[in-house]
Amino acid sequence: MEKLLSRRANIFALALFTICIMDTISTGIILQLFGGREFNPIMNFVIKHGGIGLMAAVKILTVIMAVVPLELARAKNIISEKRYKGYYLSAILLYLGIYVCFFMVANT
Repeated sequence: MEKLLSRRANIFALALFTICIMDTISTGIILQLFGGREFNPIMNFVIKHGGIGLMAAVKILTVIMAVVPLELARAKNIISEKRYKGYYLSAILLYLGIYVCFFMVANT
């Protein structure tokens, strides 16, 4: 049972990191090849002052800062399995929602 929970956790974390990486890659391509504009004001500031590399680092570190405390809380049984899944699914849907909204605004 413990391995099943661990695999499930890995799938949630992997999904979140995959979305982050796809967001970073697509943003980098759009900015570098097509002269696009970053509509997220925080990421726009990061790109202006540190480039695409710093943007990638900030995005990945942001996801890590969400995943690590959640995994620690679950490992120490501080949160229930239901709440754990809910937090992950909320984070995934929120990330996708924000990404799609910014992408649509940038391309209309």
